[in-house]
Order: sequence, then structure tokens, then C-alpha cells
Amino acid sequence: MSNPLLRRHEAHAQAGVALDYLCSHCGWEGEAAAMGQGTSVRTAQLGDDGEEAALSAQGMAISEAKDHIGLAPCPACKKRQPGAWIRVLTPRLAVLLIAVGAGFAAGAFFADKADSPGFILLFGAIALGLSATRALAVLRLIRGQGSLSFKPGA
Repeated sequence: MSNPLLRRHEAHAQAGVALDYLCSHCGWEGEAAAMGQGTSVRTAQLGDDGEEAALSAQGMAISEAKDHIGLAPCPACKKRQPGAWIRVLTPRLAVLLIAVGAGFAAGAFFADKADSPGFILLFGAIALGLSATRALAVLRLIRGQGSLSFKPGA
């Protein structure tokens, strides 16, 4: 049963970001521009106009656009910047590991209560599946490189 005093707000946003770009390999300088997309779902009290969901979606879109630029290979030498993968993957992998650990911990708790070790694998597998979808969002970043453009500096 749903609460009539709560409303679900869903927001989608697109944002463009332009940043100065300097290749640490070949020294190419210019401006990199990228587009990102963000989606946010929030539950709020009746009377809330959903502004929090819209701001969150906008922030996610900007963050994704910056990740596009961070993962992009240099237009001149085609090399990626040092540590680009680590900067983008580390937060996603941390979430994955925490979620999987929590899933296995919950499974161990219920396995102890029900005398069934299958709960450990069940909860761990569920947590792994749910968190892997978020961690694999990096593939979307790589595919989204088409929304990226470079302009040489003056």
C-alpha cells in the first residue's frame, strides 16, 4: 500500500561540459567538450515539486560528461591520460565490493538462523548482480565517446 502523502519524482537530464585539456604524453592542448546524461528518482512529501530529483539528475549528467573527457584518448597521440581508468573505476568498484560484502554478510546471518548455508550464496549472488550493473556503467561511458569533441588551443 502506498503512502498518499509521498510522491515519486523521476528526472532525466542532459548536460554539456567544456574543459581545458592537456595531454601529459604529447603536450597537445585544447578544449574538450562532452555531453552526459543523468537520471534520478526520489520520493518526497506531497507538495515537493521534484526539484531535488532534477538537481541530482543534472549533477549526474555533469559528472558523466567529465568522465567522458577523463577517459578520452588524446586526439593527437591517441593515448589515455595516466590513471584515467583508476579515477573512473575506483568509486564503482568500491561500491561493488561493499555491496557484495554486505550481501554475503546478510546471507551468513540468515544461514546461521535457518541452518542453511545456501543463503550465503543466494544473498551474495543477488548483491553481486545488482551492484555489477552499476559498476558496468563504465561500458556506457566508453560507448558514449561519440559525444566528445576536441578543439585545438590557440
